[in-house]
Amino acid sequence: MSVQTMSYHKLFDTYREKRVLFTLTNGRQIRATVQEIENELDGWDEPLFMIKPDNPSDPIDLGLHEIRTIKLI
Repeated sequence: MSVQTMSYHKLFDTYREKRVLFTLTNGRQIRATVQEIENELDGWDEPLFMIKPDNPSDPIDLGLHEIRTIKLI
């Protein structure tokens, strides 16, 4: 299932507080721990992944539109 078609609740249940490998739409990969996932009820236009990346220079927030795939690691 594509992460873009998953419901917010499915994203939350599957990835919150988990170690993941994000592949972004530009091809870049980021290993991180998902700390929180927020949505429209929190004031965002789309689900927003708040992450703790392994590499401190990587972004700490990712919008769903930036993500191609997410893999649990």
